[in-house]
Amino acid sequence: MRAGISALVQYVTAFLLVFLVSWHLALRFPPVYGVEDFPATLMPEVLYKEITGSWFLLSLLLVAVVLHGINGIRTMLLEWNTSRNWTLAVNAASLLAAIVLSAIGIHTIIAVAPP
Repeated sequence: MRAGISALVQYVTAFLLVFLVSWHLALRFPPVYGVEDFPATLMPEVLYKEITGSWFLLSLLLVAVVLHGINGIRTMLLEWNTSRNWTLAVNAASLLAAIVLSAIGIHTIIAVAPP
């Protein structure tokens, strides 16, 4: 991946994360669910309702976090060494890690069982 594309991925995911993390944290605000306190927002029934109702946004949040984190680590690793083999290995490992982590996370979101 060229440096320009890598930087663009970082900027876009950072922009998305500002809004998605804010949304995610706002869901822990007790009045959103009409409950008394924060721990009540973590009850299985509330979480199931949140996950099933917002699965797309949660999946988008997951993919943005994974891409932003993996791309940041990839950039740091490429600064250590600039050889062609190192670059190929880091790029391949980054792509594999992003695919595996995203797949596991999306499966977890989609396969959540009712309480």
